[in-house]
Formats: sequence, C-alpha cells, structure tokens
Amino acid sequence: MWIALLLSACLRPEPAAPQGCGDCHGSAASPAPPTALGGATERSDRGVGAHAVHLAGSDLAGPVACNECHVVPATVDAPGHVDTPWPAEVGWGEGVLAKVGAEPFDASAQTCVVYCHGATLGGGPSPVWTSEEGLGCAGCHGFPPAAPHPDSPTCGDCHVTAAGPALDTTLHIDGTVQLSGGTVTDTSDTGLPPVNCVGCHGADDNPAPPPDTQGRSATTLRSVGAHDTHVLGTANAAAVPCAECHAVPVAVDDAGHLNGTVEVVFGPLSRRANHVPTWDPGTATCAETACHARNGTVETPVWTQVDGTQAACGTCHTIPPGSPHPANNDCSRSGCHDSGVVGPGPTILDPSRHVDGNVDF
Repeated sequence: MWIALLLSACLRPEPAAPQGCGDCHGSAASPAPPTALGGATERSDRGVGAHAVHLAGSDLAGPVACNECHVVPATVDAPGHVDTPWPAEVGWGEGVLAKVGAEPFDASAQTCVVYCHGATLGGGPSPVWTSEEGLGCAGCHGFPPAAPHPDSPTCGDCHVTAAGPALDTTLHIDGTVQLSGGTVTDTSDTGLPPVNCVGCHGADDNPAPPPDTQGRSATTLRSVGAHDTHVLGTANAAAVPCAECHAVPVAVDDAGHLNGTVEVVFGPLSRRANHVPTWDPGTATCAETACHARNGTVETPVWTQVDGTQAACGTCHTIPPGSPHPANNDCSRSGCHDSGVVGPGPTILDPSRHVDGNVDF
C-alpha cells in the first residue's frame, strides 16, 4: 500500500502556475474584456459591455481601476473568483468611487447606480452596461447640476479644468470636488459644501479679486479693478468690508449670486450723512458716496484706475475741507481731531480709524 501511495504522489501533476488575468479574459495588453470568458467581443454581450471604456478612460474621466467594480483576487483560486458564477461576482470592490451612494448591480436591467454616474449628483437614468450610447456631461449630473448647485453652465468659473474647454481627467470623477483655489472633499451628501469664496475668486485668505472668476488679474478689468485697494486698505484708509459694496451670500446658490451679473449694493459706510451713492457700470465709476464725496478733487472715482492718485489726500475732501469746517489744515490741532489718528502735515497715523464712518475728535 505504501508503494502505491508513493507512486500516486509521484505521478500526480504539479499545480498549475498562477495565471495572469489576461489569460482568461481580456488579452495580454488588457485584463478586461473584450474578449469575454466565452469568447464574445461585442459590446452588446454582458461579458464585454463597457469594460474597455472604463479601463481606458475618456475625455471626461480617467481610467477606472478594476477594484472599483470587482473584488480583485490575489490568486486565481481565491474564494469568490472562479467558484462564483456571473453576475454574483459583480460588486463594489476595494475602490472608493463606486461605493459612494452605490446600489447593487442590477443584472436583469444591466444597470448600476453609483457615484461616478451621478447617484449623488442628480444625474440622468442609470447607464446600461451594454449600451453603445455615450453619456456626456448631462449623463451623470445635470448641466448645470440641479439645485443647490448654482444655475450656471460655465464649470471653469468655479472648478479646476485643463486649458481650454477640456476637462482635467485626473481631477474629474475622483471622489473630490475641486474648486479653483481650494479643494472640498465630497462626503456624498446631496448638498454643496459651505461657501469657499476663494475657490472662485480671490486667493489665500482674501476673497476679493484678483484673480477674478476667469483667473485674470489686470486691474483695468472691471471684475478686478480696485478690489484689493478697498479690501486690504491703504496707508490712508481702513479696509472696506465686502458687504459695503455687495450683498455677500451665505450660500453659494443665494439669489443674486452667480446669476451672470455683479450686483453692487452700497452699505451703510458709503451712505453716511444722507449720501445716496450710485454705481455706473458703463463708466465703472461710483458717485455720491460718503467715502469719496466730501468736495474733494475726485468725487466720481474710476474703479479700474488703480494708480494711487484717487486715494491721495485731497481727493475725497479738500485740505482743509470746505465750510463749515474751519479753514485750518492742522488736523491734529488741540481740540480738533485725535492726534492718535492724524498727525501734522496732515499725516494719517492710524488708517484703521480713517474713512471708517466716524469722525474722531
């Protein structure tokens, strides 16, 4: 008996060496069908379907890893591989894209409901695995996406794109919402992240252009102009809050925001002393503002003229101001303005308290 067992062991064939994925499906160049296990190569065959489109990527998205839709086996005989019939082997594997808001693959309808096809973005009907039709932008999310996304189809105003109209496929459909200056991780919620002003205009901690929503920085552009001069302040004046000239949105889809028109709404600083300020978009000038209209030499400053001349002493009020102000240009004279704010000359010692809506005595 021992001899028989020994002979049996010696004559037993060695186990086959681990096979490459392309040995059973796909090809040496690609492990994904075509060709399917049964030899099919047509996309209308469920074993083939959209494998090639996903694995190769397109002008809308980068390649999709096999483990987004399958549990990739470590060995050919790993549980759940060759011992499990189709379609039970189709499921969301170790990747992250498909699993966000995903539902089980519908083998009967040959459809899937997953993040990368708009499950959390209000997209169109679930894509059919064997369909020959391309999806385009609106196939995964509305164009633009439905509310609370702003009603604007110009994606590049807020989102990172490649040069020209093409998408940067390394950043598109990657599980993250990329804004033009910041990145907000997608938590699979249906709502948008909190407003990130510098994601669309401004930079660093300054939400005011430059750059504008098109990435431009020239102060001769109305979208840039004197934003920095106002928001950062100057040697002569305090910084002006955004709300003094705009209705600042609480949410990105608030009325008046991203509607194609820049709304200029003057705040209390420019309306002091019964001033009624106006904005002329044609000439890019403002008039009758308390902060620029005190009988100075520049009562209608040009927004796109940023050379310092419109912020110099004497442009907003004469030196000294007109009657009933005393005819004296010694601003810090005893009994007049606070010497901590102004000095002789006159000199502005504390710009944070100048043009702030208060007269300091």
